[in-house]
Amino acid sequence: MVGRLLLSSQFLRNVLFAGSSQRLAALLPYQSMKFFLPLATSEAQAERIHARIADRLKAMGYEITTHRIASVVHRREGRIIKDAVGYPADNDEIVLAIFKNEIGYFVCTYSQGAVWGHPVTIRYAMVESAEDFDQADFNQKGPE
Repeated sequence: MVGRLLLSSQFLRNVLFAGSSQRLAALLPYQSMKFFLPLATSEAQAERIHARIADRLKAMGYEITTHRIASVVHRREGRIIKDAVGYPADNDEIVLAIFKNEIGYFVCTYSQGAVWGHPVTIRYAMVESAEDFDQADFNQKGPE
């Protein structure tokens, strides 16, 4: 399993750090969407990678729910920010997954939670709104 994770992380690193956000935006669904993971080539692969990220967070001591979060709007340093799966985060990496637990949300990019480091923690007190994948409605310009 570790070898598979390394292969997946190598693939993600190569694509996520290769200026792929414009190419990725052209591949994203634009209407209400079902669960997906950026750059996954199949639904089964998306499920496996999502489960590996969840397992990694659990191994680090994070308790997370099974909700599939598409986006979260929150306040950070006086700004309103919307982190959405498939779009660049503040660190210019693509948001791969967003998880939820009793204290708030965890936004995962390659180097923040998915493969390295800890996820970005967004406490409920900072949250303006959040959308599950069932409710998500993205347009061609990305999350608004």
